[in-house]
Amino acid sequence: MVKTFPFATESTRERVQQFIETGSQFRLGGLPTEAPHPASSELAELAHHDLPRAIELFKDIEQSALELVLTQLDAAHELTATLRRVLQDGHRVFLCGCGATGRLALVLESIWREQSLPGKRDDVVAFTAGGDFALVRSLGIFEDRPELGAKHLLDLGFTEGDLLIAITEGGETSFVLGALEKATQKSREKAWLLFCNPIDVLVRTTDRSKVAIENPRVRPLALETGPMILAGSTRLQASSVLMAFVGGCLRELVTGEKVEWIFSQLLDRVSQIDLEPCARLIELEAQAHLDSTFTLHRSRTASIGVLTDTTERAPTFSLAPFENSRDSQSVLSRTYLEVPGTFDSLSAWTQILGRTPRPFHPPRTVHSPAIDMDALLGFDFSSGAEERRAARGALTELSIDIEFEADVLFFHYRSNSSREGSFDYTVPTGTDLLVRQSILKYLLNLQSTLTMGRVGRYQGNLMTFVRPANNKLIDRALRTLRALAARRSGSESHAQIAAWIAQQAPDEQLLAALFTAMDQIQPDEPAVIAALNLLLANAE
Repeated sequence: MVKTFPFATESTRERVQQFIETGSQFRLGGLPTEAPHPASSELAELAHHDLPRAIELFKDIEQSALELVLTQLDAAHELTATLRRVLQDGHRVFLCGCGATGRLALVLESIWREQSLPGKRDDVVAFTAGGDFALVRSLGIFEDRPELGAKHLLDLGFTEGDLLIAITEGGETSFVLGALEKATQKSREKAWLLFCNPIDVLVRTTDRSKVAIENPRVRPLALETGPMILAGSTRLQASSVLMAFVGGCLRELVTGEKVEWIFSQLLDRVSQIDLEPCARLIELEAQAHLDSTFTLHRSRTASIGVLTDTTERAPTFSLAPFENSRDSQSVLSRTYLEVPGTFDSLSAWTQILGRTPRPFHPPRTVHSPAIDMDALLGFDFSSGAEERRAARGALTELSIDIEFEADVLFFHYRSNSSREGSFDYTVPTGTDLLVRQSILKYLLNLQSTLTMGRVGRYQGNLMTFVRPANNKLIDRALRTLRALAARRSGSESHAQIAAWIAQQAPDEQLLAALFTAMDQIQPDEPAVIAALNLLLANAE
């Protein structure tokens, strides 16, 4: 059966050839964290038709993954001892991540700053690909550049006695591994590399991971979470486990409580959460999306965790990212964040981070969108955000207030049109900051994932709406494209074409369709589905 695809332009063919030549080190389908979880194959359908069961499924998988930290107590004691020695010697600890792990690193830094002694607050420094700008806008173009990770580390003043903890869910992110290599050259301290895939699988998959893991100046640690609830969405269990592990080790230095007690406290608190009210929250958020209305999240005490989850929705589900006030033409996002009690953008950012923002300055040779301080402050989360958005036509239909109060996490939902009007949801958390932030992440991940399932932003447990912003995501989109084709039904000829796409079509032709679709669709449309439709319509 011969297929021709006349839609591919010369520019598209060049992009295809470039990926074929350079993308071999980003073919990650054999990694467990990229695989679909066998228990969640009907997650989208459950989110539609049996929300309580979907919530229970999410809970079971997430809690099972979190229990991994209790199997790594020897490693936790080792890391805690290293952290204590480095800090007592007057040096600093750097946390490096990318995407979801970069944002979790920033959350951990904020926790450290909130409870450590004033003179110790700057002893832990977190950074991610794209700098603090990446907390609010995903920057996939930086993730494939190891030299930018190295530069960012040095820009922050990393010195001979400092310690780097490199955190990458898959274990293969180039930016993080670039920072890791530079740290091994610069410091006498052995750097740590944390990831969520088996070491033997990882070293067989990518050369860069093999080099890093086998470096005698690196202490590798695999926290093997297995497949994600939503295939490849490592913002879920992988990030939760990494955040709990590193956070627990840092927390022992602040509170004096043993790390095993911190882990146990976290697991106990998570297991006791009453998740039944989450169904109402998910239904309200889903309806707001289906009605194409606007939502506003408000938070002062939990703002960095809220911002993390709402930011990650854009690339995962092809939603419009937060608009920047410096760009009057930017598409309005379906949700936004307001930090009550802050009077301008800088004070809002300082409240979120617990410090003054730190933009990253890429070399002039890197073709990057503006990510400097002016661009960062264009995301104005200060008081009055609701009114400023309304002036641009984004009238708030659903308001969601999220705050830590005493020893609870408090949600207040208010709908302007729902007959219910408003309701509250209170979750006991205790006072430990790591436990609080972990519970917040758990609940927001659950709500956003199942909300997106109800509005059709993934199929089964496949990320059909993922935005292919870097080589890893292009490879993931390619695999998802084949998986979707395998599930297609229809006429005999239609089924034959779909089967050919799933099993026999050369990568070059599928990539051509994917890149063509990416150029044609709107920001909130699914590239993978558009590519599949393009292939089906043009096959001869």
